[in-house]
Amino acid sequence: MVIKKGVIYHKRGDTAEFDLNVTLDGQPITNYEAVFSVKKTLKDTNYVLQKQVVDGHVRLEHSDTQDLPFGEYYYDIQIKIDDGTAEGMYTTLGAYKYYLEADVTTRWEHDTDN
Repeated sequence: MVIKKGVIYHKRGDTAEFDLNVTLDGQPITNYEAVFSVKKTLKDTNYVLQKQVVDGHVRLEHSDTQDLPFGEYYYDIQIKIDDGTAEGMYTTLGAYKYYLEADVTTRWEHDTDN
């Protein structure tokens, strides 16, 4: 996975990870919840992929993208910061483009006898 200026390039079926460092007024924030969401188009109501950010970390497993068609998608990361109010404070990073790149080997049928 490569991320350039917010745009993600990810090989279909590859395991990938990235960290999310949240700051407010230049200070690190640790009391937040966040979700990484991917859609085929910005107008879609259904997500093709959605992952919770866990301890500032997003991990995409092989199975998350293996069966998705390669091509152009869009993603954002919605963050809810616990600011002491009942509602919390919401902010969204993106939308950015997410390119799911083609692969040749889609199933690995490894012969252990050879």
